[in-house]
Amino acid sequence: MTGYVLEITDFWRLSFEDKTFQIKAPRARALITFLALTTGGMRSREYLAQLLWPDVPATNARASLRQLMLVLKQDLQDADLLQQSRNDISLDQSRISTDVDVLIGRLEGGEHNEHTLAQVGALPRALADLEDISEDLSVWLRVQRERIVARVATCLQTQYSDRALPARMRNRLAKAAQDLDPFDEDAVRVVMASHTELNNSVAALRVYGDFFEMLDRELGAEPSVETQDLAVSIKLAKDKNPVSVMPAVSDEVSVAVLPFDAAGTDLPEHIIIGLLDHVTCQLAGLRAPAVISSNSTRRFLRQHPEPREIGRVLQATYAVTGAIRTDGEKAAISVQLAKTSDNRVVWANRHVCALDDLYDVNIPIAAEIVQVVSPSINSAELTRTVATPLTELEPYHLLLRAKDLIFQLSWPEFERAGVLLKHATTQSPYFAPAHALMAEWFAIAIWQGWSRTPQDDQVALEGHLQKAISLSPGDGRALALWGHSQLVMHRRYGKAEQAFETALELGPNDAETLIWTVPNFAFLGQPERGVAIGEKAMKLSPLDPFVFRNEHFLSVACYGIGDFERAAALGQSSYERVPNYASNMRTTIAALVAVGRLNDARYLASQHAEVEQGFSVSEFFKRAAFRSEDTRRQFCDRLLSAGMPLDAALTQD
Repeated sequence: MTGYVLEITDFWRLSFEDKTFQIKAPRARALITFLALTTGGMRSREYLAQLLWPDVPATNARASLRQLMLVLKQDLQDADLLQQSRNDISLDQSRISTDVDVLIGRLEGGEHNEHTLAQVGALPRALADLEDISEDLSVWLRVQRERIVARVATCLQTQYSDRALPARMRNRLAKAAQDLDPFDEDAVRVVMASHTELNNSVAALRVYGDFFEMLDRELGAEPSVETQDLAVSIKLAKDKNPVSVMPAVSDEVSVAVLPFDAAGTDLPEHIIIGLLDHVTCQLAGLRAPAVISSNSTRRFLRQHPEPREIGRVLQATYAVTGAIRTDGEKAAISVQLAKTSDNRVVWANRHVCALDDLYDVNIPIAAEIVQVVSPSINSAELTRTVATPLTELEPYHLLLRAKDLIFQLSWPEFERAGVLLKHATTQSPYFAPAHALMAEWFAIAIWQGWSRTPQDDQVALEGHLQKAISLSPGDGRALALWGHSQLVMHRRYGKAEQAFETALELGPNDAETLIWTVPNFAFLGQPERGVAIGEKAMKLSPLDPFVFRNEHFLSVACYGIGDFERAAALGQSSYERVPNYASNMRTTIAALVAVGRLNDARYLASQHAEVEQGFSVSEFFKRAAFRSEDTRRQFCDRLLSAGMPLDAALTQD
């Protein structure tokens, strides 16, 4: 395939070979899409102007269309793809193809990997972000979407009906067809049959039960006789020959914390059980992965089972084991995290603390253990499921993948993360962490300058945060992020500060909760507190995979107390890790100017111009979060000194 490729499935993108065009205006995207999918690729100016600006006088609509064409010509840098005459606008369809054609070609060619099936799952929502432009365009888009879905559904049916394919592959393809049409009974039967072939009759019967319930609820009907007969045969075979259910990669991830070994010490038993309870509770407070109750694991006190045995008995994916050794007034705690499937150690470390800490009612060492164990599990699960199709992932794994993509801070990966999070929140609408991360996704989109509709995204951001908080009122993370949103988006300093105080009470030793308060205390005029909390968060999460973000937040607090050298150093470290972090670049530029390193600041300003095109200091001044106007103005003056564009004079509020 040569020429331009228009992607319209899980997100909109126009590319040519290795170049991706940054076309963010919805009407520009709509025009290209309309002409690419319209027979002949041509329409009159009058028709297009009315389609894109239905509520505007015809003369003004035509003028807007002319302006849009000028912008597109510049964006595309191609005089031939889009052509126009006095009366018509056309697109050379011989030079452009869509990813729908590519998708069908891949399915027919047997390429049933994660990306391909993820595209299938996204088709029912394809181009939905363009529907608000006009009613006529919305109708046209729905028709196009139905045609595309029908084409892909036919292709999937051909594939999942092929008995030569492995059962697991037929299962994936039929599930993908169900995503397109929940009433596709042929696909339902294939899902049931393939589950049975994989020795998972329980899952097969669950699929039947869900389908039966949906038909009854939506249509007041029952499954066909053929489907009912299949369910009966599966049930009879299950009862006659019970088999163990094969664990799928989408099974819930769980971790069991065992009582630590304290042989050779005079530690009383209640201290060991106390440490067990606190580590278990700290992990459970993070919401994911699932944690086996300490009531179940304390039975292993003074025993030394292998992780594989723990997995067999408790159905846990990971096991946390440890040993305590005392020496005078010191205690050394060795901790291991192992996979129960093969006894492989994923992470191990040794902590030294005061012996008295073990007798503390809150056992501070428990929080430190958890802050390293949790990211290690996340990292192991991300690696384990990297090749797993999207359709087989549970929300926890979707969350891990999305977070990994978000913090690459590259637009294509970032947009892909948004798709994963939409899947997670749709698949499990009561999973609070997915809503919290979806809110963070919208916040980053707005502050990176990637949002096409900032006001709408702000509403979505706050909606997901409210959902996360209502689902998990004891979770400090979501509350801290909500406070951050109230401060940086609305400058509601009082509400934000109250949220931070409550969040810190809920999660005083949770690094993720702590870190979200750090820059905000600087904005509130309490930078010293921000520095102290930031340093504690860095200590609690020394192996944090998103340390670049933590460095930036601490850099903001250091800037607030006037420690510009440290602010610049932290900012540059963050920049070296992730060069596209626009917020970090701005703080680092201001700090570099403050210490007289103008050349370094100007270089970073030139890089910022590539990341956030269209940025202006005057617009930034209006939304900068510092409570003190003098601090805001000084910050912006330093950005100007580095050569960042003003666009409009700063005015007094």
